[in-house]
Amino acid sequence: MTSLKVCKYFIKSSPVGELHEVLDDIGKVLGSQDFLSTPEIKDALRDYYETHKLHVTFSDGRTAMVAPMGRQEALVKHVPVEGG
Repeated sequence: MTSLKVCKYFIKSSPVGELHEVLDDIGKVLGSQDFLSTPEIKDALRDYYETHKLHVTFSDGRTAMVAPMGRQEALVKHVPVEGG
């Protein structure tokens, strides 16, 4: 899907501190925020956060830095079976 490639490019090119504005603008152009739930966009956002080592604040007030170090991947990845 070409629009996902464009979205990923805009995410990758977003200046630090302006990602939320870029995501809002993408949602306005596409007509919804549904693109945020696609695996490709989730991966692009994770890469962006890890690359820029952004800080996030949890609901309990704790702060953490997003970094690839210590990231845990899913133990089982879904692999579609062809045929049946």
